[in-house]
Amino acid sequence: MTDDHLTRVLERLDAWLEENAPTDYAALNPPAAQGDISKIGEYLIDLHPDVVTWLKRHDGAAATTGPSRAGFLLPGGYAPNAAKEMDAGQRDMERKVAWSLDEEDDGEIHWFTVEDGHELDIVGDGTTVYSTEDLGLVPAPTTCHIRWVPFASSTESGHDLIVDHRRGATYGAVRRIEPDAVDPSAVVWPSVTAMFTSLVEALETARPVTVGTVVYVPRVLDGALDWEIVR
Repeated sequence: MTDDHLTRVLERLDAWLEENAPTDYAALNPPAAQGDISKIGEYLIDLHPDVVTWLKRHDGAAATTGPSRAGFLLPGGYAPNAAKEMDAGQRDMERKVAWSLDEEDDGEIHWFTVEDGHELDIVGDGTTVYSTEDLGLVPAPTTCHIRWVPFASSTESGHDLIVDHRRGATYGAVRRIEPDAVDPSAVVWPSVTAMFTSLVEALETARPVTVGTVVYVPRVLDGALDWEIVR
């Protein structure tokens, strides 16, 4: 699917929210500054076009935790992050990966890279590449990766939706990060475009939407979306 397709889907989302969920519509931020978009995963990630298209339309949502819970647009109570939050979240994952791989001497390894076709078993300082066997390191947790960009967050569950930027079949996929789940980083949508398309179609038709194994029905309370779990 093209960037134009996602743009049309987002136009439909804006129109529906403006008419039916004005509190959520008001919570949407204006477009992100290009400088803020460019900083996300700087020197490490070529930001997926879907993420760029979204940020050029809305720099996330100004979510509030009051009675209306405005801005929590996505099923499961997730609010889209601003570009600066995506950048901070990705860099935080870099630090967590570093800590998990090198707890004894975090000054020895300054930068971590992922070799194509591998998970987190190749690390380096930006010049020399080492294997975990060479360094006696342990794998990083499956809830964290230096090529994952946190796209949306839930204040209720404390979980995140991330966009996978690893090369391969899941490039651009949306994963739900739940440390205590059977699959703590399960793919719930194949892309950001697919996520917003399913969202808009559910809103326009009042039909359920399935996210992973959970089925939600959209409803509006106090001018904001509330996704009811029905199965």
